[in-house]
Amino acid sequence: MLLIYCLIFISGTVCSSFAVCYGWRFANSYSFNSRSFCEKCHVTLKNIHLIPIFGFLIQRGRCCFCHSKISAVSFAIEFSGGCYFLCLFVLATDTANFIFISLLSLWAPILALQDFYSLTVSNFLLWFGGSFFLFETSSRFQNHLGDLSLIFFFIIILTVFTYFNFLGLGDVIYLGFLFLILGFYSTLYIIVIGSSCAVIFQLVTNRRKIAFIPFLSFGLFLLLMWQKTFT
Repeated sequence: MLLIYCLIFISGTVCSSFAVCYGWRFANSYSFNSRSFCEKCHVTLKNIHLIPIFGFLIQRGRCCFCHSKISAVSFAIEFSGGCYFLCLFVLATDTANFIFISLLSLWAPILALQDFYSLTVSNFLLWFGGSFFLFETSSRFQNHLGDLSLIFFFIIILTVFTYFNFLGLGDVIYLGFLFLILGFYSTLYIIVIGSSCAVIFQLVTNRRKIAFIPFLSFGLFLLLMWQKTFT
């Protein structure tokens, strides 16, 4: 069992590392097909440097080529991702449910990091991922039929907010998928948690404009651990 836990933790770190890399490359217009490189000196990294967590530790937080400091953000996200996947595995009701919420937990941070780095997200990833999860939960969609009027009304209100630049269109589409996948009240909890965290972050950093999807995704992560099952 210990071996399984280790593999789950490693899977979480790999997925988190992928999300960080994909988000940064999207924001900086780099192709994802090219080899990973140092952000400062652009020297191609060795395979051993690409191992999540271990790569950061073996380089002691600095690029082994130019010795510039490596951001600890990716290290923190990789470690947190490993612990989160491990918690999901322990809490999940069955293997199918764990796979579903793991994929959902991969889709959300990729979008979150894209939004964090560039204040925009990939339309393809947003629509393809949302449609995939909506299809996977189609058998549960009838449970949300009674809330459809509330969902559509809320989405209309959120769309109006985009006119005043309170929200981005990507935020509304992301929330629209969450409403249909998770249901009205579950998504409402996510909005409350995300909005509260976003307000605190904005007050502390005094930023005029911030990415909202990262905070919504944080609310989603908490909800996934709390409700444990969605399939």
